Amino acid sequence: MRRTWAVARKEFLHILRDPRTLILAILQPLVMVLLYGYAIDMDIKRLRVGILDQDHTQQSADFVRRMTSSHFILDAGRVASREEIDTDFRRSKYHAVLVIPYGYSQSLSTEQNTPVQVLVDGADGTTAAAVSNYLNAVIALLSRDIMAK
Repeated sequence: MRRTWAVARKEFLHILRDPRTLILAILQPLVMVLLYGYAIDMDIKRLRVGILDQDHTQQSADFVRRMTSSHFILDAGRVASREEIDTDFRRSKYHAVLVIPYGYSQSLSTEQNTPVQVLVDGADGTTAAAVSNYLNAVIALLSRDIMAK
């Protein structure tokens, strides 16, 4: 234990004698706090979502419009078919694809549950989980509003 204290004392005296080391020891933690606190933003914004609207009705278009009305979800384009989705995911064109099935508008008026599908690009697990949770929350809010009508 005496050796540890002796080394610590020697290093402390060295830092006090060398002004550059003292400045570095004080400024480096401050710069790191500022960098991690303000410059690095881990929030997911501007989610690129592709839309595969198989229903092509006013209700499905309204659903997409309401979902993409925030600044977080961007309508990144229409997907022509399910086969195109995998190719677009490999090109990192979308973070996710929203699939509105045939009969969506009819199902809204006749059934209690109306399914929509969210396909998420799983290349980055953290981003995929965040995108999935965010889109599911938005869909739940929109579904609640539709059910209230």
